[in-house]
Amino acid sequence: MTVTAWKRKWWLIVLITVGTFCLIVLMIISAMRASHEKEANEEAQRWLKQARQDAKPSWTEDDALAWFEQNGFACIGKEQGLHIVIGKSKERFPVVNGYRPIEAGGVIAKRYWVRLAFFFDKEHKFRSVEATAWPFEPPR
Repeated sequence: MTVTAWKRKWWLIVLITVGTFCLIVLMIISAMRASHEKEANEEAQRWLKQARQDAKPSWTEDDALAWFEQNGFACIGKEQGLHIVIGKSKERFPVVNGYRPIEAGGVIAKRYWVRLAFFFDKEHKFRSVEATAWPFEPPR
C-alpha cells in the first residue's frame, strides 16, 4: 500500500488498536474474576471440612446455631427444607443456614460469602452439612 492509502485508512488502524486493547482488558478482568471465584470455592471447602470435623451425630439445631455463632457466621437462621418425590407426599425437614463473608468485593469481582447449611431429618437429628461459595447478599 502506498502512503496515501494508509492515510486514508487511519481510522481502521485506530479501530483495530482500540479493539485489541479492549479485548486484552476484558480477558484480564475475566481471569481476575475466575481467580476470585476459585478462591471463594476453596474457602467454602475449608469451612465445610471444619464443619464436618466438628459436627456430631447427636447434634441438634441449637448446636448448629451455636457453632455458627462461635465461628463468626452472620445471617444465621432456621428454615424448612422440602424434599419432593413424584407420586409421594412432600417431606419437610429442618435446615440451619449461616453466611460468612469471604472477602470484600470490588469493582471487578463481586463479594462472595460462604453459605453453610446443616441438614436435619424429620426427627431433628443431624443428617449432613453442605457449603457453597455464595455470590449474592444473604437473606436478612
